[in-house]
Amino acid sequence: MQIELDSGYSQKLDIMRCYLHLLIHETMKMQQTSRYVPHKNAAQRIVELFLTLLDRQFPVEIPQRNLVLKTATDYANRLSVHVNHLNRVVKCIQRQIV
Repeated sequence: MQIELDSGYSQKLDIMRCYLHLLIHETMKMQQTSRYVPHKNAAQRIVELFLTLLDRQFPVEIPQRNLVLKTATDYANRLSVHVNHLNRVVKCIQRQIV
């Protein structure tokens, strides 16, 4: 990669990008192929997705970032479920309401 970067070829940045993609794919092939853990039911999947969205709202690295999702309805819309259903499954799984 260093030899390619030092060359005078005008499209060397495109080649470097391709090398980088190839390197990323080679390392991905070395990882375990299956990390999927099936959920027991749809409620657990929805709650996990909700908690993931909630975690992304409050990043540690950029505390000044504005909140995009502010209400339970915003989260429900992002998850493509009704707000009452989201509230019901979170209450069932987590024992607390949204």
